[in-house]
Amino acid sequence: MNATPMNAQDELLRAARIASSSSELNLPSKTASDWGMMRLLRGAISGRPRDHCPLEYEISEAGYKQLGIAPRGANCYLIPPDVLRTPWARGTRAGYVVGTASSGGNVVATQLLSADFIEVLRNASVTGRLGARYITGAVGNLDISTQLTQSQAYWVSEGSAPTESEATFGKVSLRPKTLCAFSKYSRQMILQSTPDIEILAREDLAATVALGIDLAAISGSGSGNEPLGIINQPSIGSVAGGANGANLTFDHLIELYAQPLEANAPQANLGFAMNAKCRGYLATLKSNTGSYLWSIDGGVSMATPSTIVGYPYTTSNQLRSNLTKGTSTGSCSELVFGNWRELLIATWGGLEIAVNPYDATGFTTGDVLIRAFQTLDISVRHAASFAVMSDALTPGF
Repeated sequence: MNATPMNAQDELLRAARIASSSSELNLPSKTASDWGMMRLLRGAISGRPRDHCPLEYEISEAGYKQLGIAPRGANCYLIPPDVLRTPWARGTRAGYVVGTASSGGNVVATQLLSADFIEVLRNASVTGRLGARYITGAVGNLDISTQLTQSQAYWVSEGSAPTESEATFGKVSLRPKTLCAFSKYSRQMILQSTPDIEILAREDLAATVALGIDLAAISGSGSGNEPLGIINQPSIGSVAGGANGANLTFDHLIELYAQPLEANAPQANLGFAMNAKCRGYLATLKSNTGSYLWSIDGGVSMATPSTIVGYPYTTSNQLRSNLTKGTSTGSCSELVFGNWRELLIATWGGLEIAVNPYDATGFTTGDVLIRAFQTLDISVRHAASFAVMSDALTPGF
């Protein structure tokens, strides 16, 4: 007698259960791409997520089991990295062609092109593109031993004893800190959402948290539960333009890259991070003959090279342009150069969402509140692997 074939949902649930027994989820790509945020929210609102969103419920349970942790509370669910890495392809839809009103326009409804939704303009991520090192799946506190100084060698005469010297050691510590995003969805949007709205909601949630992590990695203060970013690390290299800042020059960039090299920093993944104002200003600098200094052909094609003073770079407005130095108020930009593999970003678990359909204000309108949590910490292996300039002026930009 032939066994009854499993339907698609049964196969997905089976894949999730198999994943829960391994050290990592490693969900099949189809399982990850079929995960639905809006379906999970509808299940959470119903109070019976196991029945209304079995796939999402099973994946969340598998994630908690793999991490050995419990949910933060009722209606709290884990989105594993497998789902967040899924390339959610956008579909396309054809719009109506409408003539004059009397020729048919009056009978054509307005169509909302959700597939062509115009998203907010976001900063570009920096750390991932430049090669930061991610430590995923952390459970306990993390300490990484590091050698601070080395022992010394001495020339001695015959019969003389060398001077005693020892290496010294320290540690880089990573402790869980939580980044939170808070949003609200209307009940009707959740009930009537299309696949395009599903994609939008997931991408927005993931991008908001990812950019928050990226910004903390660059300029986190280290206080108020925020990680300590590169720019605020003690003993980091520094280039100063002047008492009131200085117009950015290529000499400043050379000074920036020289400092980690002079400190014997590892030379893999070296590169610059700068904002759009710095990049634009550098592209305008000319020689005495009128040729552009940073161009492929002296400015004929207006094309800029893929490197700057010999090193790759990335441009993002995650690098601030409103800093103050002396009388230069709110007009200074920051640039960072370093070995980006020396930047450590440790994450505990995946992205966790908590659903609250019972908020006092939202209850009367049917709105559902959602909080997203990501637990992580940030550190650097050697502060000397980075150098920063925080008083660069970019007149005209």
